[in-house]
Amino acid sequence: MDAVEAVLDGLRQEGLTFDRLGEGDDYGPGAGARARFVHRPVLTLPPAELEEFVRQLGEPDHTSGVEMAALHVVETLTTDHGDGRNATTAVGFRFVPGGRVEFYADVDRPDLPPPGSELLGWGADRPS
Repeated sequence: MDAVEAVLDGLRQEGLTFDRLGEGDDYGPGAGARARFVHRPVLTLPPAELEEFVRQLGEPDHTSGVEMAALHVVETLTTDHGDGRNATTAVGFRFVPGGRVEFYADVDRPDLPPPGSELLGWGADRPS
């Protein structure tokens, strides 16, 4: 199994389907997965960058490196950022200066009420 398919398969095992967006290397959540996200995240899986990332991991077994790359994506897209939904806007692999490949994740978390606000407190009625 190639690295791109391994990442997509890891997401499917978590109940998340991602479909290709156009002809490029970008994927978006399928119809059944959209409710799990605050935004519509874009997953970027360029094969060359992903293979280089796996190589950079230095795992003695290529399969272990692919599994590690898939785990990064799955953990990022299944993290609960509140209300059972994920707030990731973009995640993937890209070349950076020096020829290395990095894993990146952009998250736009919803604002939480300030500490001590009534929304986070509990109050009881006075006894009569």
